Amino acid sequence: MKRFLLITSLLAGFSFANYYFDYVMCRYLSDRPKEAELYCLQAIEEKPTPSLYMDTIRLEVSLKNTDRALKLAREYIRRYPDRVEPYIALYSIYRLKGDRRRALSRPSPRRF
Repeated sequence: MKRFLLITSLLAGFSFANYYFDYVMCRYLSDRPKEAELYCLQAIEEKPTPSLYMDTIRLEVSLKNTDRALKLAREYIRRYPDRVEPYIALYSIYRLKGDRRRALSRPSPRRF
């Protein structure tokens, strides 16, 4: 019984600290945004990828966490300044917030 508990606790600890587990759970729970949020944010901290940024930004917008979505979009621009998606995400978030002036301004990666 002790051996079973030890193995179970080791496996559970490994799975919760694993980027791939967090990434899979982020995708799997995409229809339940509140539950997926923790996994998505952990996965971004561990290994940020462009698709994970977009998924997490969409998730935060669906949860109406526009400030966190803005922070993620700015971070996305800093990490991947040559990609189009982070600029589109930033524009979309500003439009949702009703900030037309910022939505139409040209963001610079150095500014973030």
